[in-house]
Amino acid sequence: MCQSTLSFQVYDEFPESIFETFDVPVDIIITPSRIINVEKRLDRPTLNWEYLSKRRVDRIPIMQLILDQEKA
Repeated sequence: MCQSTLSFQVYDEFPESIFETFDVPVDIIITPSRIINVEKRLDRPTLNWEYLSKRRVDRIPIMQLILDQEKA
């Protein structure tokens, strides 16, 4: 193996237990030859504020707006 060697694994299904709170589910998977509509969708995550520093939130105005609305 060298740095240009690709390594991958194919799964038919993923158990929900492998997903973390910061993972984002998808609705559609598009490949060069197919469009796949995901039938069993996971719940949409919410913002996990504990992963975001104040500096990060301050630099993204829409995040500051969302945080202010959640605190109200």
